[in-house]
Amino acid sequence: MATAGFCHGHQYPDSGITPVGFSEWEQYLSSHVPSNVQGDADWGQIEQEYTASDASPVMDTGLTEETTFTIRHSYYGSYTYYGRLYIRGSLSSFDIQDTDGTLAWEEVTSSTLTRTWRYVQLRVFNTVLPTPTPTPTPTPTPTIP
Repeated sequence: MATAGFCHGHQYPDSGITPVGFSEWEQYLSSHVPSNVQGDADWGQIEQEYTASDASPVMDTGLTEETTFTIRHSYYGSYTYYGRLYIRGSLSSFDIQDTDGTLAWEEVTSSTLTRTWRYVQLRVFNTVLPTPTPTPTPTPTPTIP
């Protein structure tokens, strides 16, 4: 079985894997607005608001046969993503913001997925509520009798 590898957000992946910078990601359904990346524009971390969705560029694997895709969260770093990860693909090229309905997003629920796709795209969807900022407790003012 043929292989192709892409690594998002890590500059120096293992041999044979192509690095993809986060500067190529976009906020999904946003008319090509770049993703909000914390730190280095390519190798930092995507920062998302609650219910935000960001999409990778459409990647050409060059493959036209059945392929097993391996999907790993935070493989090279300590950053942990708690949202949901989706994938979609096709034998034909498509736009990063494509919404025509023929390219259904599939939630990634295991580390491997076998499909016949040449073009592949990932999407991350933040489902984690933000941690509320604690309200400081006022210090009582002493009263002098």
